Amino acid sequence: MERPARRSLCRPAAAASTAGIVGAMPRRLRVFLLLVFVSSAPGCGSGADDGRPNLVASFPASGTTVESGLTSLRLTFDEPVRLFLPYQVQVFREGVFVGMRVFQLPGEDRSVRLTPLFGEALLPGDYVVRVLEGLVLDADEHYALDSESLTFQVGGTPSFFVGSPLTNQVTTLDDATLTVLTSTPTPGGRDPVGLLAQRQGTLPRVFVQLASGGGTGKALAAFSPGDALMSEVTLTTSGGDLTAPAATLALDPEGVFLYAAFVDVSAQRVRVARVRTADAVETGSLLLSFPAAADSTPTGLTLLIDNLTLLVTAQAAGLGRVAYVDLVSFTEQDRNPGTPGIQAALLGTDAGPTDLSGDGASLLVAPPLATTADLYVFTLGADTGVMQVALQAGSPTALRVGFDGGLVFEGLFAGPVDEPLVVRLSTDLSTTTPIDVVDDVGGVDQGTTRVRALAQVPAQPRLYVLLDADCLARFSWAGADVTQDDLDPGTTGIQVLKLSGTAAGATSLGTVGGSVP
Repeated sequence: MERPARRSLCRPAAAASTAGIVGAMPRRLRVFLLLVFVSSAPGCGSGADDGRPNLVASFPASGTTVESGLTSLRLTFDEPVRLFLPYQVQVFREGVFVGMRVFQLPGEDRSVRLTPLFGEALLPGDYVVRVLEGLVLDADEHYALDSESLTFQVGGTPSFFVGSPLTNQVTTLDDATLTVLTSTPTPGGRDPVGLLAQRQGTLPRVFVQLASGGGTGKALAAFSPGDALMSEVTLTTSGGDLTAPAATLALDPEGVFLYAAFVDVSAQRVRVARVRTADAVETGSLLLSFPAAADSTPTGLTLLIDNLTLLVTAQAAGLGRVAYVDLVSFTEQDRNPGTPGIQAALLGTDAGPTDLSGDGASLLVAPPLATTADLYVFTLGADTGVMQVALQAGSPTALRVGFDGGLVFEGLFAGPVDEPLVVRLSTDLSTTTPIDVVDDVGGVDQGTTRVRALAQVPAQPRLYVLLDADCLARFSWAGADVTQDDLDPGTTGIQVLKLSGTAAGATSLGTVGGSVP
């Protein structure tokens, strides 16, 4: 049966910092930051042996097509360089300007990296890029004199992944055909509670957060689609195990580091691990200031790209809390200087799934104990919040802000039949619009009542919704119009994908979240 599924609702410093990742420039200057992209073909730049820095490699290569989900670009020169005029680059997608942040990473003195500014994304389409002289200087203060004009294309969508505690494996599905590509078992048959994938060059790597570390703290694993087994990641503990009651994973915008939050069982506190994605090795571990308590539970990780801060929400000692972690020093910031020691900020609600608001000024929190589709809006910096109380019945289970920041999706449990999902406009968070989720398979209603997970399709206005009864739905939007996609065009009506034969009992969902050149 078919039901309605559409609802309407400067100049920069001359040199990059070598002490850490260079932060984003002030917003008033961002208009000057443009994307740079160069060819890896011989002869790019101003020519070899001219005493000036020459571009010798790039990712992606000019003239190539890459999958949607590209988040970081890399330029490599033939000698050590430093940034001089970061705004001396331009990029246009389908004739429209795209702003980028230009920076260098420590240990990469021959390379320059670029990521989209907040609110921007490398959307599918054709790109024309101009590289102007003066982007970098070499040790002799020389810069390239020639400008370059190049093209590349962002194309199709990558695979996505579902994890099941019933089968204790992660299944890779093709986004275009929705067919199973591979399935990989978890180490020790432990439950996969969170999934986050990123691309190393052209090869996806999937990180799997496990419900426990099997007594040793190895509660994170990694694999590439097609691998027979996952590799466990060795993590720091206080001497006991690490557990993960819910998915708490985040990827930095360059795709270089992954962050994961766990319960440190021995300390009864929340611990955050920093893992290098290139080789799945932990490079830092931080025990947060949340009080030691039996109910200590991390509930969300959110990254503030502008100032390189990680927000960690948790329930501890009966209160919802949020810790600010500086990613350059990998230390926790004190949010209450009037009290001795490091203090986290208090939330005015129980901590639940989180995401960053469309304008980047607030942390949105879905209160898990609410009986309606409430949303807590926590103003960053001021550390104050207000609850947006909704009329829609149901306890919040998942939260996701669309990649373009315009819409906020909230999944529910035990709400009205066929409406376990609501959507808000970012400009009007006080108003919810219920979404009819058609859960038909072959024309038969599957009886779904709970949203288990939400996952954003990379850089596209599409969202995967994982439901109980082993159902997977997908929604697309244009402005405020949200439409459920038909995942089985051969059958009359709007159909979902049934996972009972491929990933029965799936509770976690992930897509490619970033790329590393």
